[in-house]
Parts: sequence; C-alpha cells; structure tokens
Amino acid sequence: MIAALVLLALALCLAGIVWRVIQFACTPQLRHMPLTPAPFSRRGQLHRVVSELFLFKTLFRSSTWTWVFAWLFHVGLLWLLLFHINLFAQIDWAWFAFIASEAKFASLVTMVGLIGLLARRIVVPRVRFVSAPSDYLWLVFLLCLVSSGFLMRWTNHNDLESVRHYFLSVVNQLQSEFPSGWLLIVHLLLAAILFIVFPFSKLLHAPGFFFSPSIMTRDKKRTRIKSAKAEGRNSG
Repeated sequence: MIAALVLLALALCLAGIVWRVIQFACTPQLRHMPLTPAPFSRRGQLHRVVSELFLFKTLFRSSTWTWVFAWLFHVGLLWLLLFHINLFAQIDWAWFAFIASEAKFASLVTMVGLIGLLARRIVVPRVRFVSAPSDYLWLVFLLCLVSSGFLMRWTNHNDLESVRHYFLSVVNQLQSEFPSGWLLIVHLLLAAILFIVFPFSKLLHAPGFFFSPSIMTRDKKRTRIKSAKAEGRNSG
C-alpha cells in the first residue's frame, strides 16, 4: 500500500514537472532583459549559464555564507538522488556506485545545508522580514525527510536489499512482505508528500532558470553598438 502510494506520487511528480516545463516554455517573454554585466557571445552565455547553474556565482557575490549552505544542500541532495537511483537501478559503473554508496555522509551534508539556511531565515533580520511561513515550513519538512532517512540507516538498520525487493515486487505485481520499521514508513510517507507537492511549489525552480530572460539572453544591444563603433573607426 505504501509502496503503491509512493510510486503513484512519483508518477504525478514527473507528470507535474513536464507540465510546468511546458508552462515555462509557453510563457511569452515580452522584453529583452539581460542581467548586467551580460555576455556578448554565445560562449560567454554558455559560461554564464554553467557558472550560475553549478556554482551559484551570483549568490556567492551577494552572500558567502548563504552560498556555502545552499551549495552544501544542493550537492547533498544530488548525492542522495544518486544513492536512490543506484538502490533500484544497480548501475555497474564503479565511480557511480562509489559515490552513491555513502548515503550517510550525503545526509549529513544535506542536513548541514538545511540547518544553515533555516538559521539564516531566523537570525538575519532582513531575511526574516521577507520570509513567509511556507519558507520555514519547507525547510523543516525537508529536514525531517532527510533526518528520517539518516536515522533509518544509523539506528533501524533496514536491509536495503529487502526494501529494493519489496518495491520491485510491487512494480511487477508480486506478493512481498513489507520491511519492518516505523522510520521507513515515516520516510516513505514524507517522500510521497514531497513528490505530490514538489511540481506545484517554489522548490521547482531549476527548470525556470532555463527560461529566465535575464539569465539566458545576451546583451545584443551593446554588441550592436560595439560593432557600429568598430565599423566607424574602420571607415574613418
């Protein structure tokens, strides 16, 4: 029952992400609004996208401590995603299996990032002033989700192979006994809630990044002015 709920929630999550991406793609961009200093060339545009997407360059310039906690959170989240993919897919790549095996450390990294981001909203006055209740709620919710998985690995010692076998049995419509442990039940229920709500919340911000006119556009106007000045000097 719980596995079916999680799988259904995952299917809704994937469908919701596709729907939101289609929404982003169909939203008209009325103005050409490059965020200065904007790149002139496509190579510069690619460099800017990569630096913002993977290194959070603008965030680093505005607040170093926020950058540290946000980067730890996203890296830990990616690490946990690889772990869960490897749990069911059993990928044979050595480097992938090595990275995905250390789920305990990935949980610690993610929790440090979440605690830092939550403390920032509580301690920093200007951030606390603009924070909505949902901002605190999401951080606490994610912290509970990651903590339940972390405690499950340290205290309950669930057999991962039995969890994998149970989910695969549900997918193949076979009878299988649900692994014991209340922490596993809590973790799966929190994961199901996250899957259902994720596509329709502010947590889904990565796809919108690729449709942002301020990030994804070059400064074509300054490029034309620069080219016109160069032509003027050459003709003179």
